[in-house]
Amino acid sequence: MTNGRFTFLNTESGKHRTIRLKTQPVDSDWMAGETVVSLLTGPCNDQDFQSFGLLMDGDTTDRRVILWKKHRPSPRDFRKNKWMFYSCLVLRALPLVQDAIEEMADDAEDLTIPVELHLGGNHYEVLVETTCRACGRSLTTPRSIKTGIGPKCAEKEGANG
Repeated sequence: MTNGRFTFLNTESGKHRTIRLKTQPVDSDWMAGETVVSLLTGPCNDQDFQSFGLLMDGDTTDRRVILWKKHRPSPRDFRKNKWMFYSCLVLRALPLVQDAIEEMADDAEDLTIPVELHLGGNHYEVLVETTCRACGRSLTTPRSIKTGIGPKCAEKEGANG
């Protein structure tokens, strides 16, 4: 299973969302050995994630996200539920991301090559997590992922360059 952060960029609107997949340690008191799906909801790229479900990892036809009860939609709100939408993004993107990572295995330092995805009439780029080349912090915005440097470090480099 692929653990990591994945930034979904809607190429029409320019909006993006970052989703984390994290398999809990087998000796954890909470969700031991399970892969938790979370959405980045705040400014801290390492801590501000809100979990919303579990990734049940079967083969590609049996893979699904089980939403926490509080995020499950009622039948009439099913199509408008953002958590269902994020689940669909994860499920559609995972096989594409895994294939791209396997293809790039020889060039393991560059995992920023976007994977293209179409869902709900929109086009998305899926960007695999990377860290800032200057300070090592996690990058989640599309521009930072593509350039390999966060905005604060880019500003410092510009001032020092």
